[in-house]
Amino acid sequence: PWKAMVEKKNAWLTGFIDAEGCFYSQSKKRPGKFDSFTQKKTLTQQDFNGGEKAIFQAILFLFESQNKVYQFTKPPSFKSKSIYVRIEFTSIASEEQISDYLLTYKLRTIKKISFYKWRKVYLHRTNSVCFSEKSLEKTRHLVKLMNIHIHTKKLYQ
Repeated sequence: PWKAMVEKKNAWLTGFIDAEGCFYSQSKKRPGKFDSFTQKKTLTQQDFNGGEKAIFQAILFLFESQNKVYQFTKPPSFKSKSIYVRIEFTSIASEEQISDYLLTYKLRTIKKISFYKWRKVYLHRTNSVCFSEKSLEKTRHLVKLMNIHIHTKKLYQ
């Protein structure tokens, strides 16, 4: 079983996020009101030996999240009956800590592009200054393109 401690003093978690993490943002335009942006950062892992749930709980604790560890199986159409665990970070406080951590211990894969887009949306959400329509449009565009590079190879051919 895994014996290391989950901590913010090394890049272990960055490697884990590179392998299993996902950055997500959503924009909702409300007529006559400001745009509403929501975000989350997820980690999902197959629970091979039952120990991943404890690791995920430690990660939630590390980033002061009140969220819980979700367990699920793939839909019946999949041949595998494996159990998976997932955590989501949705609070501004947790997102700030994750952002700071990933600015210190930088992602090494293509997910760094998603992170920087996600971070720009995060900064937009947490900034109390009024934004211009042009700034809002740029943020909406970032939300649409958050993970597009993961799903298409056209950007790199």
